[in-house]
Amino acid sequence: MVTSVTFGQLSQLFQGSWKPAPGHYHSPEVWAMWDGSSATWGLQPGVTQLSPESAAIDGDFAAFLARLELPTAAEIAARGMAAFGRWLAAGLPLVDETTRQKRAMVCEACPAWDSEARAGLGRCGHPKCGCTSLKWWLKTEKCPAGWWPA
Repeated sequence: MVTSVTFGQLSQLFQGSWKPAPGHYHSPEVWAMWDGSSATWGLQPGVTQLSPESAAIDGDFAAFLARLELPTAAEIAARGMAAFGRWLAAGLPLVDETTRQKRAMVCEACPAWDSEARAGLGRCGHPKCGCTSLKWWLKTEKCPAGWWPA
């Protein structure tokens, strides 16, 4: 959680679309997931830095966003292998279709989700993740941002 960001600064960055209700919010440069008390932030897929206008809103917030990076290919591979290992050790359990659909709806509504990446499997752009839609089926896996449990 970033405590140096105020509601007013968020509202400026999100150009008035920020509301106090929990949900997913995005601007052309930034995405945020707000649960009502804390938030997870990141740069939109393909954005490598904030525009000077956005960076001028709050130096601390801009510094925080500048430190965010998507996982490297090696990190994604390591996370994928770890997930596969957990799934294999548990006996290859899959979730039911209803659970998979709920997970898919959450991810597809998230601004960090890029549905066209990885040959149509999608990609999560959250710095703690990097998964594809295959993760939605694995009973042993959860969203690292906390949006759906294992």
